[in-house]
Amino acid sequence: MVDQRRWGDLKFWKDYAALGKENMQGTFMALGTPTATADHYVDITFDASLGQLAPLSETEELKVRITKTDWADFDQENDYSNHTESGWILQEQMAVYYYGRLLFGVAPDSVNDASAAQRTTIAKEENSIREDQSAEPTTVNVFPNPTQGKLQLEVAASAEKPVEVSIYNADGVLMVTRTLEEPTSTWDISSYAAGIYLVHINQSGLRTVHKVVKE
Repeated sequence: MVDQRRWGDLKFWKDYAALGKENMQGTFMALGTPTATADHYVDITFDASLGQLAPLSETEELKVRITKTDWADFDQENDYSNHTESGWILQEQMAVYYYGRLLFGVAPDSVNDASAAQRTTIAKEENSIREDQSAEPTTVNVFPNPTQGKLQLEVAASAEKPVEVSIYNADGVLMVTRTLEEPTSTWDISSYAAGIYLVHINQSGLRTVHKVVKE
């Protein structure tokens, strides 16, 4: 928790970025509604000259540090996202947003942080279940890929119902969404610009993503 009245100014250190640390910036932002365990966050942005991050790709490794300008220690006992593990872990208490929509993790709860911790435990159990399920053969096939305009989606008889399908472009804009009623469906994307599209498939909470190239 960042109480700047007590701690003073903070400094964001860029140790390494595969994309070039000179292209990365970190800004300390205040939460609009502070909670008992969080009042600030770090907004990490990249220079526009890098262009867009391609779907299903990654920034590669980033190494950053946060210190006080006087190098004094932090009191991390009530920090919402702090974790004592030194190795790599799945940290659900680091929330990831995209255009204001929560995509991953559990954000600090301004009403009851205990309930947020409980939801984190539930999310961890659900993730474990879904990871086991994802090891099974896919129950939805998307073809042809690449396509010049028509997509076929085939849903196996074993697929959990309902099956909801949404298509997003590379900028994250929703193009179309439907609930599949039949085992086979045809999608006409001939009017879409050439590029990469993401087909999001939701089978009763089990989510998979297919990358499709429109020629």
